Amino acid sequence: MKSIIKIIILFSVLSSVSAQPSILSKPPKISFYLGTGFYNPGLIGLDPESNAIIPKMNLLDRNLLISWVNIKYMFYPNARVGYSQSQSFHTGTIGESNYSRTITFRELSIETFYFQFPRFELNFSLAPMYNTGTIQLTAPASSADWDSFLKNLDEDNDNISLTVEGVMKKNWLGFSSFIGGRYYLSPSMSIEGRFGYYRNFYSRENWKLEKSNVIGPELSIKNLPIFQIFYVLGF
Repeated sequence: MKSIIKIIILFSVLSSVSAQPSILSKPPKISFYLGTGFYNPGLIGLDPESNAIIPKMNLLDRNLLISWVNIKYMFYPNARVGYSQSQSFHTGTIGESNYSRTITFRELSIETFYFQFPRFELNFSLAPMYNTGTIQLTAPASSADWDSFLKNLDEDNDNISLTVEGVMKKNWLGFSSFIGGRYYLSPSMSIEGRFGYYRNFYSRENWKLEKSNVIGPELSIKNLPIFQIFYVLGF
């Protein structure tokens, strides 16, 4: 923690003495991010290697993070606050049921930055996290009682398809830290890359399924290195 505080102080000092880039009268107040990222989680219990009934996975199912909810606000000449959300998906079938697994990482970040070169910004961010894992199975179902009731209403009510859905869910806290660089293509458009990690305080106990507590997958996600790249639109 002391080393993190020292880095924040260093970035703040550098920010205060660095000049603004020549292409900008000032950095954008509001920045919207659209991008993707890569990580390598240990999905124990949620991959075919550890659980034979899980649908086949490819590189994108296992390692891709999609980031489409990202916004930051510059509240000080060298500092921003923001919210971001990244998700990992896997879908397929288990027996006759549709299977869907989603892991959502949410960050409420504070970022400090300075201009290393006229068009290049170096930034550092810290964020508490609130994360969610969701496992869903949706299966077709039939009900003789519904069929009887509907046919008595009208003979045309036939072959009505119903579904039975079950959702397992678990929330946990975490922490993230990133170092990034943003290259300005114009005052309002830029490309940004980041490298850092997610620290997850996850336990497999107490997943919720309907009103019951169940034991979930192990998930080896305590310390996850992350690489992300974004297209940034600023105003």
